[in-house]
Amino acid sequence: MRPCLSLVGDDGSPYVHVFIHGIANGSPEAYNALVDQIWAARPAGRVYLFHWDSGGDPLQAILRYGGISENAEYLGRRLIQHVAKAKGVGKYPLSLYGHSMGGRILHWALAHNDWERYRIRNVVLMGAAASAHDDDWDECASEISGLLVNVWSRIDRVLPLDPTEIFAGQTPLLGRHARIANLEFQGGHLDYWPNLEFVLQSALGDDFPQFSAMHQADCPYCGMEWEMELGEQICSHRNGGCGLWFELRYDGPYIIENVVRCTTRACGSHVVLFVDDPNAEYECRNCDGSVWGRGVRIPRRRNLTE
Repeated sequence: MRPCLSLVGDDGSPYVHVFIHGIANGSPEAYNALVDQIWAARPAGRVYLFHWDSGGDPLQAILRYGGISENAEYLGRRLIQHVAKAKGVGKYPLSLYGHSMGGRILHWALAHNDWERYRIRNVVLMGAAASAHDDDWDECASEISGLLVNVWSRIDRVLPLDPTEIFAGQTPLLGRHARIANLEFQGGHLDYWPNLEFVLQSALGDDFPQFSAMHQADCPYCGMEWEMELGEQICSHRNGGCGLWFELRYDGPYIIENVVRCTTRACGSHVVLFVDDPNAEYECRNCDGSVWGRGVRIPRRRNLTE
């Protein structure tokens, strides 16, 4: 696969964020999971994910480790060419975030390019597979106006599998530049993404801009509107709603997958059923419990606002 910088969100705020994943995240399923975790952290502004060939699964990534590491260095030298094409870069403050081998990409990007015109504000390394003892970290920090935060963990069990290097994700950086900061993370190598909001808030504080968790939205079934938080919601009967579950995401309400629609012509009601087989027949209680209709599963994350 060719590396690409994908826009995954934009709330109109004057910031640009670029996230870079690590090894074994090259599959479409991994991409979707990463986008979910980025959205859960609520970064405000234009949000991009740099997606690259890092191995589609852990076994493949292990077998290709040497080549993937070299590819990360190659992409690091050329990352600036991808970032420069992103809308808002150079106009708004830019923050870069890299996990695992994504941190290696950022290390090489900062060490081998001049970023002055692109207004890098902050860089956050999370469990970075970048050499902690390289002597160019001060030079890297000079490319940014805010902080270069190395988030590391003493209980990381993945990085020590490569005994040839001491990685930044295992130990504090030794750079002396005033913009270099080290933050110990109380979690393992795979815990950064699920706790992304906590990690970035801990690393940057108020310098990590976030959009509000509260949004005015409507139920995708009955249309009732109210202010709600991101995440799974129930349209309350108490307030005149339909009582069905849905998920409010960054870009609108989504129907959840355990809802089926009665196909009886006179009914067509949505019925909540916790079932595994979307092709089985279900009893529709909205038809007086006497009519059986074949349930039609509604795909998860089908955006009804489009």
